[in-house]
Amino acid sequence: MKDKIMWALMAGIMILGIIIAGNYFSSLRDVARFSTISRELALIDNADNRLNILFDAKIARRDFSIANADMRGIYQVLQALQKDKIIDKIGLSSDVRAIGSAFSDKISLLDELGALNSQNLILFQSLQQKFLSSGASAQRANLYSQILGLNYKNRSEISALKSALESADASSPDEAAFIGIARQILRNFERQNIIVSDNLSLLNERFVSLRERFYYASEEFYGSFMQMTMLYTAVFLSFLLLTYIINSNALRSKRALAPYRALCKQAGEAIVLADQSFKILYANKSALSLSGYEQSELEGSDLGVLMPKDKGIELPAMVNKSAKDTRLLRKNGELADVSLRLANIAAASKPPLYALYAHDIGEREIMKLALASAKESLNNQVYIDHLTGQGNEAALYELINAEKTGVAIYITIVNFANLRLFYKAETTNEILRSFARTLAMCIESHEIKASIFRIQSDEFCLFYDGLNVARDVEIINKYFTDKVFNLHTTEGFASAPLNITMGVSERADVAGGANRVFQAVMAMYEAQSKNEHVGFYSRPNAIEEKYLQNQIMINTIQNAIKKN
Repeated sequence: MKDKIMWALMAGIMILGIIIAGNYFSSLRDVARFSTISRELALIDNADNRLNILFDAKIARRDFSIANADMRGIYQVLQALQKDKIIDKIGLSSDVRAIGSAFSDKISLLDELGALNSQNLILFQSLQQKFLSSGASAQRANLYSQILGLNYKNRSEISALKSALESADASSPDEAAFIGIARQILRNFERQNIIVSDNLSLLNERFVSLRERFYYASEEFYGSFMQMTMLYTAVFLSFLLLTYIINSNALRSKRALAPYRALCKQAGEAIVLADQSFKILYANKSALSLSGYEQSELEGSDLGVLMPKDKGIELPAMVNKSAKDTRLLRKNGELADVSLRLANIAAASKPPLYALYAHDIGEREIMKLALASAKESLNNQVYIDHLTGQGNEAALYELINAEKTGVAIYITIVNFANLRLFYKAETTNEILRSFARTLAMCIESHEIKASIFRIQSDEFCLFYDGLNVARDVEIINKYFTDKVFNLHTTEGFASAPLNITMGVSERADVAGGANRVFQAVMAMYEAQSKNEHVGFYSRPNAIEEKYLQNQIMINTIQNAIKKN
């Protein structure tokens, strides 16, 4: 079955190579067509340059017939380009349309420029005939001279003439009429200036941008063609090499696997062979019977198909390790209780070849696993705080009662009770969980030798067995100084500043007196009374003595009440 798949794969690779070669030869036609398009785009560029010459201010009369004849030919070229498949393929269809629009805009500007020029010629003749006779005033002669010599491309000259007209004396009817016509000529000059300096410049910038786009498209087209040429060559050679490798590896693997398959057939236990990628190569009859699969169904599948997903089994971690009691996933979805061992059975100089050995562990092993699981579950219930996942008070006192050397560090969150006034129970519980995770992160990142226990509500205790408690307590204090926890909970966003107060015990219980947890609590209360963040237990302790005095007084009062 596997050999047939390999031969089908090789045939598919050859067909794919032929298809790619056909596409390559088809692209050669695109190269020839693109050369023609490049020449047509050059014609368009030349026509644009000729059109720009007509905007020259020195040309008093413009021959638009030449421009119109040019544009008829250019529009035909543009229409043909818009329908060209190559233009569409390289993404320049919109650019071709933009060129046509730009040409139309330029023709419109030329028409307007010509109309303004003709109007000014008429106005000039009117000024000359009506107002510049032998009796013309010096003001009119001076203004006419400025108008006649004005270059409408120069905005400073236009501005100077405008100022002169605004300050001119229009006290007589002739002067007023002359100034009115002169202002009309000036407005035409201003519009001509906008056409040539602003509008035409914008259109020319569009043409420059379009030329650059055509240039880059050309570079990209020929660059892509060269890359495609190299790619096609490389792919075709790779396909030939891959065909040879697949064929050689298949024959070599089949010969190398033959003796192992013969040994597996003779074995009574379930054995599955897998390659270096944990792909199944062969399963003997016992393995097929245990798993419920057929040989053809397992071959080529990942070895993990036999492992339940919820068990989190890592195959590389199992190699050459002791047998592991677990479960095997059958084809029908049922689980078989087995003992699994995964071994590398290939020689050191060869690629790995793995053998998975499976033994049915039976009802006795099932009960053993169940009892172990129940014991672990019971321990979790007794010694684990279910809110934070850390140890609880019972777990802490088991350590203390075992007389292990270590320091108790009692921690309480400052003003945590106030948070209960602002947030619901689920939010405050999430704050405590976040605090516990942060405390664990602090201990781990600073390599502090301590275990975390949650005593009640917002009170935690560390069992510390390091060598420098003063330094490590200061590290924890600084870690939480001005710490603000920002949380997104099911009830919304919560922001909680969590400063802490810590009490540190001695390294041993007091004989006949306070144990280390009580010492740490007393030190914490003493720190709170002094408005400090850290307190160290010392003897004699004022709070402890007051507590003992209170206990004596309580016992005395209770005894007096009892005896009336």
